[in-house]
Amino acid sequence: ILAQWGPTGVERYRSHFVFDLIHPLLFGAFGWVSVRTSPLFSGITGVQERALRWLLPLAAGFDYVENSCQLRLLAVPLGTSDWLVPVSATAATIKWMLASVFVVCLVWRFIRWNMGPATSTGRD
Repeated sequence: ILAQWGPTGVERYRSHFVFDLIHPLLFGAFGWVSVRTSPLFSGITGVQERALRWLLPLAAGFDYVENSCQLRLLAVPLGTSDWLVPVSATAATIKWMLASVFVVCLVWRFIRWNMGPATSTGRD
């Protein structure tokens, strides 16, 4: 892929890492703060709260592993660190799985929060 991109494409790809090094901090902090402070997550157990709170910070950590592998691949001659490709892909997969679980939980909690407390119909 890098050979097909050529020097200009590789440099363009390398330049995005300035932003991609900040991005995981932002979404990791968002996950932590939203679980700790949002009323969406009130009423969950302590274990659930800790698990949800760590999902996006852990995803951010795997994003940094992915970024580190990719930056290393860009810094060495083509084909010399091929083992980093599956490491990067695995880190990316774990990152997206953790982020997806967080989004599913967030949507579920939003739906539950939006429905409010159940009301009696008088037909009990």
